[in-house]
Amino acid sequence: MSNQILAHFSDIHFHNFAQYNINKIDRLEICGKALYRLMKLCNKNGIDTILFEGDWYEQPRAIPTKVVNYSIYLLKKLEELFPKIKIYAITGNHDYATKNLYEKPGISALKHLEDACENFQILDNTYIDFPNITTRIHGIPYYDYAEHFDKALDDCIKNVERGYHNLLMIHQNPYMNDIMPFEIRPDDPRLKNFDHVFCGHIHWHQRMNDLFTIVGPPLHKDADDVGKDMGYLFYDVHAKDYKRISNKGKFPEFIEGEEQNDGNYYLSKTKVDEEQFDGDAKMDDYGTHLKPEIIVENYWKEIKGEDKDLLKTGLKLLK
Repeated sequence: MSNQILAHFSDIHFHNFAQYNINKIDRLEICGKALYRLMKLCNKNGIDTILFEGDWYEQPRAIPTKVVNYSIYLLKKLEELFPKIKIYAITGNHDYATKNLYEKPGISALKHLEDACENFQILDNTYIDFPNITTRIHGIPYYDYAEHFDKALDDCIKNVERGYHNLLMIHQNPYMNDIMPFEIRPDDPRLKNFDHVFCGHIHWHQRMNDLFTIVGPPLHKDADDVGKDMGYLFYDVHAKDYKRISNKGKFPEFIEGEEQNDGNYYLSKTKVDEEQFDGDAKMDDYGTHLKPEIIVENYWKEIKGEDKDLLKTGLKLLK
């Protein structure tokens, strides 16, 4: 590691979703573009370490072959483009083929990514040192039961290196209120052994206290994400604080329908920059809500068509 800044993201949920694909680009590729954007930001700022707090995949136990192949292809391509950047990951609940228990570890679907890609490494129940910035990064994967996570946390604390910055990556339900289930309290005194705890699993960014942060995903996944601002974290080891980069306006979002008051959710028609989507056509000019003749007229304007008689002939063929 050559930089004291560490990038973070979680819960990207790679999957070939059947619905809400947009502009002839499916959501699997949109996930890839979100990771590419993070890599570009890191490369631009001299950051070579990315920490991923779990849930690479969406569909546990039966991950589609297309999704696995795309993930490997993407990581290998990113290795070529950004050879100095490495991803350190923990396994989330959606990444397990079996239950993860303290006495019987589950089968992680991230293992094949680690085996296939040099710049992807799993930190499940282990740690890695960066002596040049006196930092040790610990990882605890998702556990199905709170008591199993407790045992793993106690084991992890034994590896805390005094005199180092100790950072912990987890993927659990933190305590929110007396109704929701949880496996860890953000104010658990054991967590004071670490300089900061970064938690995946919850799908919106929150700073729970000075030492505990829910990272949050880079993208909307479903209608529950309406109104949430997704993005990435950049943690400064020496300052012991982070800055957040929003992805607002960079990728499609779920919004509550404006034309119908029926509670349905629709992808926003936000125009994204050219580095995210090929082509510079305006989505508002080619949406499925428009009549075919309007789309033709908009296309004619875009290509600066001059033969008005030819345009009229084309419009008549649509009627």
